[in-house]
Amino acid sequence: PGRAVLAFLEALARDDDDILALPRDAVFEAPERLAQVIDDIDLDGDESPKTTPATMATAAIAAAVATVDGVILARALSLLLGEASLVVVGADGGTAGDIALGLTELLKPLRWRGALVMALPRDDAESLLGAPIPIVAGCSERTFASLEDVDGVHVLRLGEKCTLSGAAPEPPRSLVAAFDGVSCAAPPHVGWVCDAALVAPARQAAFEYIEDLVGDLATNSERYGVVDRDSGDFEFVPDWFLAPREAALVAARKLAHTQMLCSFVAERRVASSG
Repeated sequence: PGRAVLAFLEALARDDDDILALPRDAVFEAPERLAQVIDDIDLDGDESPKTTPATMATAAIAAAVATVDGVILARALSLLLGEASLVVVGADGGTAGDIALGLTELLKPLRWRGALVMALPRDDAESLLGAPIPIVAGCSERTFASLEDVDGVHVLRLGEKCTLSGAAPEPPRSLVAAFDGVSCAAPPHVGWVCDAALVAPARQAAFEYIEDLVGDLATNSERYGVVDRDSGDFEFVPDWFLAPREAALVAARKLAHTQMLCSFVAERRVASSG
């Protein structure tokens, strides 16, 4: 979208004739302003629900949890955390695109930095999937059948029993349970305004899972990088972030085989059952 989109919506809200003279080659630079303008426009009366980026995100997550079983959805999310490319394939390309959007929305507090293509165009599908950047895309069965090479791209197939190609990290049971615990119908499309409370448990479970992986990076980032004296830029050092976690895993592996831990587990089971 361009700045023309924002100007068009503002003109529509004012109900004037400026919409006829908008530039076609503008650059849109204020997504938060676009969300505000969309929220302010009322075409059907004060009581009509309005579609905003927030309601679209909720509807997309609802489509994902209503269509894909919890373990497959959680594994797909785990793949995206490693910036793997993923294409969602379904008989209805629109539903596949909604689920692709829903998966990227479940990455919060992170933001997907690769490409997001909700409707993979048939003519450019192979070049987009073969691009040197990670991509999440929605795709119809018909378009997918025309592709000859999808190497390096994980495929989430929709259907009565959804499947996910390739090896994926095993997700925590709590995340799978949260996804499976959401009971809602898939909305007709992402423009449908859904009750955010319906998907709140799934959204919160994904958030907590990712927050646990991120750890104290948001509040204690100086421990895991260096500041360039000349430019003042901060450089994140992944090995510094991983070192204490790997050390903790080594300690946990040793503890797991001790009599102390076995006794601790037995004592806690007795206490909880009594």
